[in-house]
Parts: sequence; C-alpha cells; structure tokens
Amino acid sequence: MASHSFAVALFFFFLLLNLASLQVFADVVLEDGYTVTTVIDGHKLGINPHSVLPRPGSSDLLVLDSSGSAVYTVPFPIPGSQGNLTSN
Repeated sequence: MASHSFAVALFFFFLLLNLASLQVFADVVLEDGYTVTTVIDGHKLGINPHSVLPRPGSSDLLVLDSSGSAVYTVPFPIPGSQGNLTSN
C-alpha cells in the first residue's frame, strides 16, 4: 500500500515537473513592419517616466514621473537628443 501511494506521488511530481517545463520554452516572435524609436530617455532627462500621454490640443507630451510624483511637459518631437522639461 505504501509503495502504491509513493508511485502515485512520484507520478504527480513528474507530471507537475513536465507541465512546468512547458511554460519555459516560449519563443520570441518578431513581426515585420514595426519601427521602434525611443521617444523619451528618462535617465538622460533625470526622470522616471510612469506614463507618457499626449497633451490635449498640443503636440507636447505629458510625462508622469513615478519617483518624483511630478508631471512634466516634453515637446514632441524632441529637438536633438536632449528634451527640455517644463515642470507643472
């Protein structure tokens, strides 16, 4: 009786191990047609962007800083490599 319960426990252990290993083998799928551009580099600007939203009625972007609890206005497109921040 004890060997039967050990065999069942061993079966479920290997079943769980097998199911867990299925989650690990995910392949990265790259699709054609997308171009990615970094719009705001928070490290260079000294902010930690939490959200980037379009400013209504303007081409500027509103950047919500998660670490400083501040809202910044960033001109878009950003001239050059550095953005000019206006704290609100």
